[in-house]
Amino acid sequence: TGRVAFNPEKVAQVYPIFGGTVVEVRAEIGDYVRRGDVLAVIRSGEVAEYEKQRKESQHRLALARRNLHSVQDMAASRREVGEAEAEAERLAEVFSIYHMSGGANYQVKAPLSGFVVEKHVNPEEQLRSDDGEEMFTISGLENVWVMADVYESDISKVGEGDSVRITTLAYPEDVIAGKIDKVYNMLDEESKTMSVRVKLDNRDYKLKPGMFTQVRVCGRGTG
Repeated sequence: TGRVAFNPEKVAQVYPIFGGTVVEVRAEIGDYVRRGDVLAVIRSGEVAEYEKQRKESQHRLALARRNLHSVQDMAASRREVGEAEAEAERLAEVFSIYHMSGGANYQVKAPLSGFVVEKHVNPEEQLRSDDGEEMFTISGLENVWVMADVYESDISKVGEGDSVRITTLAYPEDVIAGKIDKVYNMLDEESKTMSVRVKLDNRDYKLKPGMFTQVRVCGRGTG
């Protein structure tokens, strides 16, 4: 017996960068999102402070450029302009990295394309940047794992590289071919079974995490 599981290499957990109040939630469980899509908008006092700093840096830069040709010490004036430009560039990069949209808001964006499989955020919710709970979990489902349990009496008959045939309750007529690519050489203390893994292509999204499967080993591998 086995079960379909996420490929953890294709899973991303999304946390708030700054604390604040959730203004808008644009993604729900089951939604497909593309990398860069906005998942939520948050109003934050920390972002407002960055906005204040950005406006002040822009003002200083404009003033330094205006004074460049009106002072006797040209070297000092150029240095002041350079420092003001560096600060303005630094803040512009911060706004870009953290998807700040001006004012006191910033956007939480999807770091990869996939399905929203967990959501722990609602409009008007107060968030803290040091909160340990993720806002969203996104998983690509183009590839999934089947984790199968091998009884102790069958361990000697199963190894990496073995060919398998997999069926599911949802699609009993479909037989999926695969190979065991990893054997977890430990026994579960309660079930007294050993886990093996089969990686499968799932571009049609038929296999959904949590599905139960039957896995039949039908050929010994060379590994």
